[in-house]
Amino acid sequence: MIKVNVFFNEYKDRIPLLSGNIKYIVDCIIGDRKINNAEVSIIFVDDKYITELNRKYLKKDNPTDVISFKLNENRENLEGEVYISIDTAVVQAEDYKVKLEEELVRLIVHGILHLAGYNDLEEKEKILMKNKENYYINLYKNKKLN
Repeated sequence: MIKVNVFFNEYKDRIPLLSGNIKYIVDCIIGDRKINNAEVSIIFVDDKYITELNRKYLKKDNPTDVISFKLNENRENLEGEVYISIDTAVVQAEDYKVKLEEELVRLIVHGILHLAGYNDLEEKEKILMKNKENYYINLYKNKKLN
C-alpha cells in the first residue's frame, strides 16, 4: 500500500496542483520501483523554512528548491518526506519559462526519485535522474486529473 500525505500549509492558494495529481506522481514512481509499502509526505514550505532545514541537516546556509529525507532504510517499507519551497519554485518557473505547475511536478518527481534510491552526485547519475524526471513529467502531463 502506498500512502501519500500532502501538506499545503498556508500555500494552498499558490499551488496549482490537486492532491490527487500529486498522489498519482508518487504512485507511479514508487510502483515502478516495485516498492510495495510506502508512506510519503509532500510538504510545501517557504524559503525561510527550507533554509533552516538546509542549515540543520545539510550544513548549507541558503534556500533550495527541494529536500528529501528518507526516514528508514527498509526497501520493503519506504518512509520519507519531501520538502518543497514554493518561493524558490516560483522563481525557478519564471527562470525556466515554465508554468508553476510543471516546476512543482519536477520538484516532486526529483524528491521522490531520491527517496526511491536515485542519486545525482555524479554526472552519470545526474543524466539518469534527469531522464527519469522527464519521463515522469511527461507521464503526468498525459494523465493528470482535471
